[in-house]
Amino acid sequence: MNSKPLLGPQYLIEALTHSPEYERACQLLWLNWNEDPNALYRHPVEPEDVRFARALQDSQLVRGRLDLGNYRDVSQLLAHHGRWFSNNGRDELLAPFAG
Repeated sequence: MNSKPLLGPQYLIEALTHSPEYERACQLLWLNWNEDPNALYRHPVEPEDVRFARALQDSQLVRGRLDLGNYRDVSQLLAHHGRWFSNNGRDELLAPFAG
């Protein structure tokens, strides 16, 4: 039996069509913002981006360079690139590790 969670219908559609939301989630997982690094200042990473990235990683559709379920990876991401995240995005990233 497969224990990997499946993507929900909306996430699946976005992944299949490579929507902008899917692209942002992949950029977060791969730490790849080279196309327009200034975009992160205009549009920081929001909770929706983090949730989608987690769903992609949990379903093993996109592995990425970091594990959003690993506290060490998440804390290093915030230490090095905390400015990428809105306050709510940062809170969403840390939510699984809160008391």
